[in-house]
Amino acid sequence: MNFLFITSTNLATNPRLLREIDLAINLKFTCTVLQFKFDNWSDIITDELKINYPTVNFVEFSATRNNFFNWLFSSIIEKICRFIPIYFLNTKLLSFSINKRSILLYRYLKTVNSDFDWVIAHNPPAFYPACYFAIKNNSKLGIDIEDYHPGESYNNNLKYRMSELMNKTIHHANYCTFASPLIRDEVFSQISSNIKNHIILYNSFKQKDFKLLTNKNSKIKLVWYSQNIDFGRGLEFFIPAFKHFCDTLELHLIGNLNKSFYLEYIKNSDIIVHSPISPNKLNSFLSNFDVGLALDFGKDLNNNLAISNKIISYAQAGLWIFSFKTKAKISFINDFNLHCTFSSLDEEDIICNLNNLISLNFGLSKINQFKKAKNLSWDNLSIPLIDIWKNSTI
Repeated sequence: MNFLFITSTNLATNPRLLREIDLAINLKFTCTVLQFKFDNWSDIITDELKINYPTVNFVEFSATRNNFFNWLFSSIIEKICRFIPIYFLNTKLLSFSINKRSILLYRYLKTVNSDFDWVIAHNPPAFYPACYFAIKNNSKLGIDIEDYHPGESYNNNLKYRMSELMNKTIHHANYCTFASPLIRDEVFSQISSNIKNHIILYNSFKQKDFKLLTNKNSKIKLVWYSQNIDFGRGLEFFIPAFKHFCDTLELHLIGNLNKSFYLEYIKNSDIIVHSPISPNKLNSFLSNFDVGLALDFGKDLNNNLAISNKIISYAQAGLWIFSFKTKAKISFINDFNLHCTFSSLDEEDIICNLNNLISLNFGLSKINQFKKAKNLSWDNLSIPLIDIWKNSTI
């Protein structure tokens, strides 16, 4: 079968896309990927990842001003569409008003005549271009809903536009994948339940990516990672409390470091910062730690509904999870009976919970967590997706 994957990001910043490409290649399918270059750290890692897929046809667009005409044209169209009231916009122009990358994807796909059995869309700017192309070419369509996108913004106009875009595209899909049950429930309740097939596809990884290692360091090793080490990710609540434990705890942060955040929270501290690590190296690296920090704190509706890839990768690596409370994380931890310490954002509560961590036996908990998390492996969760891909009658 011939697959076309479409994203408004790239391999380094979209692990879900990377896992699906890997799955399709292992199933001996032919793959083409439309993605973007950003002239930042993600391009370097994306180029490293592409080496692992020599048979994949990667088509790349610039998301920056490097191609100035395309950037200027798409920027003008986006701004014009944003000024037009929603009820005057068809689905195409609505998509253009969401993000200029949708325009670049659509313009390219208008010129493509190749046959694809499946068109798979990742991220909202790709939803309409993928939908348009699948209908035009009589291809089957899959849409990945990693987040509750209307809940990512406090701007009511953008919320409504995103809801309308999803409402007008997802019912065309032969299936939709959701990154958490609560995201699916919110989409069904607030946008549309008119979806032919739906799969809960957590942000998990292959079990072979992880090793069960014992930390022989005298300090308990804590780790947190994200694309960016920045404000608004819960670190600003955690770090002041952590600084009371520098003799017993060791904190590692992985990601692209924001300079202002560094000056305010990390400078002159013992915190160890690592540059972004490629997804295929990160998971084995996590096995060197004892505790994984899941510090999302429900800053918006989506943040309260989502299950991030970090909390699952911690569990798969056998790490004890230290987490701020959100509705989705509490439900997830309870459903899979994982080892976790929940804390409020209050500094005294964080200090109290960190004190409790010091008395834990991480050797035993690692073995137990590692075993429990095997139920979350991508090897298991991807089986329903494989069934849908292979079922040509859907």
